[in-house]
Amino acid sequence: KNMASLKRRAAEEPESGALVQSSPFISVSGAVFLTEQFKPSFESLYLPLRATEMLINTSKFDRITFESGPAFIGMEAGRYLRTITGHMIHFWRFDEKERVTYVSLSLCFELPHEFSRFRERL
Repeated sequence: KNMASLKRRAAEEPESGALVQSSPFISVSGAVFLTEQFKPSFESLYLPLRATEMLINTSKFDRITFESGPAFIGMEAGRYLRTITGHMIHFWRFDEKERVTYVSLSLCFELPHEFSRFRERL
């Protein structure tokens, strides 16, 4: 084979064990609830996802944490509906002005397999 084609192929193929950069956007859909007004100690009211699908740009967050426990589920209007045992993913950002880290978005999954599937894509 000619040397130019070997160099081009080597440049196109990642080395073994190299990380391939994927898109920072992750799709969320289905039986997922969210809040942008997170409160600690399992006091947040999670509302249903209003769109059929939402894309989250994970590169905009400084930290992502996981938690399981009770979650308050509300109706679209914002009123309490029921309490579930949920699996939460908290997306944290750092506020430069206040010098504090806060949860800017939190997702709650009622079904463990949906939580696991989403977490694997992070």
